Amino acid sequence: CVEAKSRSLFAVRDFKAGTMLYSEAPMAKFTRDECPKLWQQVEDLLLSHNMVKYRAVMFAALLSFTLDDGVKQCLRGLCAHPNACHLFGAIASETLARIRQTTMQSCDKKKKHAVLIAMVRDGKVSVEDLCHFCSVWQLSSYNLPGNVPGVAMYSHASMLSHSCD
Repeated sequence: CVEAKSRSLFAVRDFKAGTMLYSEAPMAKFTRDECPKLWQQVEDLLLSHNMVKYRAVMFAALLSFTLDDGVKQCLRGLCAHPNACHLFGAIASETLARIRQTTMQSCDKKKKHAVLIAMVRDGKVSVEDLCHFCSVWQLSSYNLPGNVPGVAMYSHASMLSHSCD
C-alpha cells in the first residue's frame, strides 16, 4: 500500500486460506471478438501513431457509448486524468473521423458497431467524452485473461485498484 494512495479490503475475522472475500460482476467488458473489424480499425490507427498500447482502451471507450445510459453515467462519474484530451485528443478526433466514414457494409455484423457508427454520424459522440472514457478505461480497467484481448470495468473493484489525488 502506498500511503494515502490506495484502497484496502479488510476482514474482521479469520478466513481459511483461499476463501473468496469479494466478488463482483463487471459493470462493462469488451473483447476483440465482439467487434473484430472495429478492433482492427482502432489498432491500425493507433499503430500509425505509435500508440498501439492503448488499443483496448480506445476500443472499450468507443463501445462505452453503446452501453445502457445508467452504465454510461457511472463511467462519466469515474476519475479521469485532467489532461486526458492532451493525451488522447488528436487520436480521438481522428478515430471519430474514420468511424464517420465507415460504411455499414464494412462494419462488423454486430449491432454495437452499427450503433456506434450511427451515434458518431449523428454527433452524439464528442471528442471530449471519448477522451474522458479513454482515460477512465486506462486508469481503472482490468485486462481480461485468456487468448482474446479485452478489458473489464468494475464498479467497486476498479475503485479498489485505482488511485488518484
